[in-house]
Amino acid sequence: MPPVAPPAGRLAELLRYCTAESRILEIGPSHAPVAPKAAGWNSHVLDHDDRAALVAKYAPFMADVSAIEEVDFVWRGGKLHHAVPERFWGSFDVLIASHVIEHVPDFIGFFATAGVLLKPGGVVSLAVPDKRTCFDCFRPHTTTGEVLAARGRTRHGDRAIFDSIAYYARSAETDGWSLDSARDIQLRWPLEFAAKELTRLTRTPNAGYVDAHGTVFTPSSFALLVLELGHMGELDWHVAQRTGGLGSEFIVHLRRGVPPLPPASLNAARRWLLMQTLLDLHAQTEAVLASEPGLGQPTVRPALVEDAAGQLVTRLAQSFVLAVHHAEYERAALLEPVFGDLPLVCAALNHSDRLHTLYCLALLALFRGDHSLAAPRFACLMAEARHCLTLPEAAALGEEFVTLAAPHCEALADVE
Repeated sequence: MPPVAPPAGRLAELLRYCTAESRILEIGPSHAPVAPKAAGWNSHVLDHDDRAALVAKYAPFMADVSAIEEVDFVWRGGKLHHAVPERFWGSFDVLIASHVIEHVPDFIGFFATAGVLLKPGGVVSLAVPDKRTCFDCFRPHTTTGEVLAARGRTRHGDRAIFDSIAYYARSAETDGWSLDSARDIQLRWPLEFAAKELTRLTRTPNAGYVDAHGTVFTPSSFALLVLELGHMGELDWHVAQRTGGLGSEFIVHLRRGVPPLPPASLNAARRWLLMQTLLDLHAQTEAVLASEPGLGQPTVRPALVEDAAGQLVTRLAQSFVLAVHHAEYERAALLEPVFGDLPLVCAALNHSDRLHTLYCLALLALFRGDHSLAAPRFACLMAEARHCLTLPEAAALGEEFVTLAAPHCEALADVE
């Protein structure tokens, strides 16, 4: 087996929690594996068919079928973990699924399967389509109530199948784009075709499984969903890290457990993520309006949303800093995903709250031994502290945090 080469870009983010020794289960990689065995990863593959059938399926679509690897576990229906022999249950360090979670009829059931297959400290790493910049752009994001209603489903319902066809959109003849490149967004199929397809796919005798995007998300709506389901007892997972701004997708890593949070703090976190979801959608609206000047200007005032969000992030940041300083790490870990977007932290907080929050985010990653996350956080802290040195009103504060951050930056550089 060849040695594992250091990943870069998107792959580096998806493989954030993987090492050469990690035992990886990759679900549904087909012709685009994230951690291929051929590259030296200790991976097992679970897919909906064996390699020969996958090659035959994807060859007509000009896919690189040479990248399709031997399938270790073939899923033929039912719960995903039932496709894996019991001797493998609880043996994997990381479960990777790229553009899979949105296809699963039962969102909650997917994470129950992850709980069976992963070790107690295992991580779920997902690449998820960002509904704002892919063919789902005209569909509303999935709510917690819709996920609850889909518990136990093994097939998609009429809503998911119809919406996947009727509201399938393309931007300049492509299925995925970035917010900056959105233009000429058109519906792909006529309404009559969508109605006929729904009948053909679901009403004919012996109709089989129909694939569809059963759930659609923005980065913030996904985090909200996990937060609410966790505190309702439906999921035993929390978002440990999420990365947006990756074209037509975002990446999210989840760990087991739902750290406790008082009701008032939970409601504040929910409201914050709801505000962030509105800002997600506002960014989509702005991108579409920029490409369609004839539509006019939005009637909402996003500054009002941003002001309210800024107040919320300040309150949450102060709660987070207190939790770290008091060694309440479970509580801090629950608030941590709110600050996953470091530039957002830098924009929303004053100098003092900003530096204290960045410092505690870096410390929390260091306490966990997550050097790959601690290093960029300390680097961001150092950059912000040095910027403060240039401001008369914040120079003393900047000097304090440069002194605090410098030894950690040097130590982490030596580790790398």
